[in-house]
Amino acid sequence: LPVPIATAQLAITEVMSSSSINFGTQLVTGGPDFWELTNFGTNDMNLTGYRFNDVEGGRLQAETNVFYNLVIRGGESILFFESKNAAISVDSFRAWWGLNATQRVLAYPEGYGLSVDGDGLRLWGPAAVDEGDLIDSVDFGVATQGHSITYDPMTGEFGVPTTMTTSTG
Repeated sequence: LPVPIATAQLAITEVMSSSSINFGTQLVTGGPDFWELTNFGTNDMNLTGYRFNDVEGGRLQAETNVFYNLVIRGGESILFFESKNAAISVDSFRAWWGLNATQRVLAYPEGYGLSVDGDGLRLWGPAAVDEGDLIDSVDFGVATQGHSITYDPMTGEFGVPTTMTTSTG
C-alpha cells in the first residue's frame, strides 16, 4: 500500500489594517498593518516559493522574499507586518502588541499594505501558475480602528472583528 502524504493546512487567520492610535490613555502613532498565517496541520512546512499580495496586486507582483527559507511548524502561527520605516522593528512590533519572544514575527517591505477602506489578502504556493491557484484568500470590509479581523474558530469562517477576548494572536 502507498504511504499517505501528510500535508499542512495553512490559513490566513487574522488581519489588521487599521491599528489603534491609543496606547492606554496616551495618543500614539498607530502600528503597521499585519496578518497572521497559521499551520493547522501537524507537519512542518517550508514556505520558500510562497507569495502574498493584497486584493489589487497580482500573483506576479506578490511578495516572496519574506518566505525564503521560512519553515512554519505544525500548529504554529506566524505574524507578518509591513515595515514602513526603520523605526518599526520586530522588537518594537512585539512591544506594541505585548507579544512574547517566542511568537515569530517577520517584517515584509512597504508596498503590500492593506487598505482601511476594505481589502483582501491572497496567498499562493510555489506551484501556482495563475491568479486562481490560491492556498488561501480572505476579503474584508472597512476596518474598525483598533480591531483586527479574524476567523471564527468554531466555523473557520473569516470576517469576525476582534475584541479583547477574541484575538487569536
